[in-house]
Amino acid sequence: MIEFKSPCGHTVRARDEDAGRDVKCNYCGKEVRVPSDRADDLDFLMSEVSATSAVASPPRKARGGGPFSGGRRSAESGPREVILKLTYAAAAITAVVIVTRNYVLPALAPGEAPEEASGMHQPSPEPRPRRVTFGLTDLSGEGGLYVSAVPPGAEVYLVDQKTWTMGQRIVTAPGSKRMASGETFCGTEGVFIVEAALPWNDKSLKAYPDYNSTFRRALESAEKGEASNALARQYFLPDGATSVFVTKETDQTYVVRQYKVELRKDGWESVTAFFVPASLKVGDLVTRYLPSEPRFGFDEEHVRGELEYYGVPLHDRTYVMDALARIGAVPYDTSGGSVGAEPRVVRMFRIDVGTGQFRTQVLSGAGSAGGN
Repeated sequence: MIEFKSPCGHTVRARDEDAGRDVKCNYCGKEVRVPSDRADDLDFLMSEVSATSAVASPPRKARGGGPFSGGRRSAESGPREVILKLTYAAAAITAVVIVTRNYVLPALAPGEAPEEASGMHQPSPEPRPRRVTFGLTDLSGEGGLYVSAVPPGAEVYLVDQKTWTMGQRIVTAPGSKRMASGETFCGTEGVFIVEAALPWNDKSLKAYPDYNSTFRRALESAEKGEASNALARQYFLPDGATSVFVTKETDQTYVVRQYKVELRKDGWESVTAFFVPASLKVGDLVTRYLPSEPRFGFDEEHVRGELEYYGVPLHDRTYVMDALARIGAVPYDTSGGSVGAEPRVVRMFRIDVGTGQFRTQVLSGAGSAGGN
C-alpha cells in the first residue's frame, strides 16, 4: 500500500502496482499521480520480462503514464525497453564484481598482497630490531656494549686492548672510538678498554657539596702521580673501574676512569662510570643528580626481595629501585657503616641491559652511596 498527499491536502491510499499511474482522490475527485516507492531494480526488470512474455490477459492500459521521472512506466513497456534495462543491469553487476574482486577482497584479507604481474616471488622483509621487555627499554640488536656516565657529560672512548695500555689516556689511541653516555657499540667481539673522563672544573662536579673546598683544593696541592690518583680513588664512589687516575695537562686537569670489558655478539655488557662523591647518600643521588626518566625495566618484586636480602634498609630501598630504573646501576654500602668505617662492603647493584636480570658484585674502594 502506498500513501501520499493529494494537492487538496488529504491522504490518498493506492495499491503498490498503481505506482506511477493516475488515481482519483476520494475527497476532491481529481486525478493525481501515485509516486513510485521502489528503485528500478532487478525485481522490477524481471517483472517486466514476465509481463511482456505472458500470453494471458493483455496488459492494462496506463492512465497518463510517462517516462521514469517521478513515476515509472508500467507493464506496457515493449521488449526493446526491457532489453535495454537488462543490458544496463548486466553492466552494473559486472562493474560490482570487478570492484569487489580487485579492491574490496584484498583489503579484507590481512597479510595478503596481490602478486606481481611477473609472478616472481618477493623476498621476505628484514626482521625488525629486537625490543626488550626487561632491561634497557629502547635497546635493539643482538649484543654489544652499553656505556653511560654520571654525570652524563663525561668524555667516553673505546679502544681495543691490543692497541693500548691500561692507565694511560686513550683519547689519541689509534683506532679509538668516541662515544657519548647512553650509546651502544655492537658487532665486534674481543677485549676492550672503555674510558670516561671529566675535567676537574666541570660544572656538574662543582654542583656537589664541598667539592671545590675538599677534592679540588687537595688535588691542586698534591703531587702528580700516585698521590693525585689516591685522592681520586678516595673521593669518588667505587664503580668497578679497573683504573682511576688524574692527568694534569698543560691547560686542564682530568679525572679518568677506565674499565676492561669482554664483548661478544650474542650478549650484552654495560659500563656505568660514576663521578659521584663517596659521601653522597643514595637519596640525594637519586633526587638531585640522576635523570628523572626511567629507561630500565625489571621484575620489581624480585629486585625488592634481593635488596632486602643484601641488607638495604627500607628507607633506602625505594631510592635504589629508582636508581636502577633510571640508569640501571648504583653502588651501595651494604655494611651499614658510615664513610671511613672499616670493614666496608660496597656492592654494585645492576640491571642487565639485555635481559633485565638483577646482578650484583662486591667492589673494592672506599665509600659508597647509601648507608646509614
